[in-house]
Amino acid sequence: MPLYTNSYTRKAIILQWVTKTFFHQIYGDNLLFANGQEAIDLRKSLHILFTKQSTMMREVLINKYADETVNSMISGSAVAVYQHFKMTMMQLCLALFLDVESEHSSLLVEQLIHLTTVHWHGIISVPLCFRVPFLAASSYSKALKAKEELLQIIAEELSTSNGSFHTQLLQQLGYRETVQHLLLFISALVPKALASILTSFVCSSHLWGHLPLMKNGELDSASLECILLEVLRMWPPFIGGRRIATEVSPALV
Repeated sequence: MPLYTNSYTRKAIILQWVTKTFFHQIYGDNLLFANGQEAIDLRKSLHILFTKQSTMMREVLINKYADETVNSMISGSAVAVYQHFKMTMMQLCLALFLDVESEHSSLLVEQLIHLTTVHWHGIISVPLCFRVPFLAASSYSKALKAKEELLQIIAEELSTSNGSFHTQLLQQLGYRETVQHLLLFISALVPKALASILTSFVCSSHLWGHLPLMKNGELDSASLECILLEVLRMWPPFIGGRRIATEVSPALV
């Protein structure tokens, strides 16, 4: 048992070190890397912003993007489903979390989408940071540069905009913590996850789109929730996860 425990502990420590060292440089301090009491406190602070009452205030914005997405998909033209959902989710996240929309700030939205894409490519690249003047730079170093530009834009938006979400976030967290969490919320991570779920939902419609589940041509909320949960179970947007036990489980003894 001691040998097994020591081996398991070493692997856990190595995994935590690699994850923290690699991803922390890309995302900085936020809920992803918090542990213990710090994580508990952060969750409590952020939970207030995602309660049913809080999200109802943003339903108009969400419904607007949902309607535009559905209407464009049933227009008759062929649609690359995942790419379509990903672009919509990127724009929605920018509107929700940073109060930036294409109809008012199209150039800024394009810049942010480009930077979040470059930033994401650093996550799926080899974590080597190098830059050869006038020749090339690694994807990882480009991602770190994109991160700094994103943080600068976030700081500018915080100083000039009165968006409801980041105003509430500032009330719950300090300035630095707000900037770091907005980097996470507007990054490509969230839109890619949502786009993956919606793509799986649409592409599996032949499995659930039959009459017994439909009422007046629409899914009721209970059926929709069950289908989405099954989609998440069958086709999760991300593979795996990281959890480090703080104590040895009796099941391992």
